[in-house]
Amino acid sequence: MAADVQVGEPQADQDEEIDPERQEGRVRFALTSEAGLNDGLAFPFTYAAILAATAPGLFAVSWVGEWLAFYVVYKIVVGVIAGYVIGKVVAWFVFGAPSTTRLARVMEGAEALAATLLSYGLTEIIQGYGFIAVFVTALVLRHYEWTHDYHETLHDFAVVVERLLMSAVLILFGVHW
Repeated sequence: MAADVQVGEPQADQDEEIDPERQEGRVRFALTSEAGLNDGLAFPFTYAAILAATAPGLFAVSWVGEWLAFYVVYKIVVGVIAGYVIGKVVAWFVFGAPSTTRLARVMEGAEALAATLLSYGLTEIIQGYGFIAVFVTALVLRHYEWTHDYHETLHDFAVVVERLLMSAVLILFGVHW
């Protein structure tokens, strides 16, 4: 939904020193980031509901300690740290090495999908919140070289993949059996 946000004329008077095209990208990124963080931070509360529902008695609270230690602290901390480390490594590869081969030029932007899958998968393997790791990885990539022209390539590829996946989901849910 953030891709459909239009920011231009109304804010141009307020923020004259910022290029309106950059404003639009920042607003979209802020909306997407806020949505990703909200979704990622909902997981501990989902697990709290599951643990409370499966507790042995109506007033049993023995699960609260486990929930706080593992589902809140451990999994969030692991997600943040893993996302940060993976973001730094991916950013080093993306921005540190020039794309000199033809294959590298053809696959430009695919790093966004690779970073998402790598961050989510590795974090889930070590029992962290993969969703939070992907969020942090995206922030690290975005801020690694804020003014780098390649950000636009990454963004454009991510938008195409997002729209293709959304189309597939809509088709799958729209099929009548």
